[in-house]
Amino acid sequence: MKYSDQQRIQKIYDYAVKLHEYIEGHQIKKENLLTEAPMQWLVTTPLYNIGEHDSRAQASPNLR
Repeated sequence: MKYSDQQRIQKIYDYAVKLHEYIEGHQIKKENLLTEAPMQWLVTTPLYNIGEHDSRAQASPNLR
């Protein structure tokens, strides 16, 4: 596994830990995550951004 892959996995893991703490701390329920768009954005947007940044970096050799 490349070092960049390890970094990406670490970012996703770190985000998951923070998200879990936030969800428990604010007592957000599964139903909220399934039915409320802002709650869905809370989960998906940072993960999308991590993937989007990686896709751009791979597409452009100047960003490496």
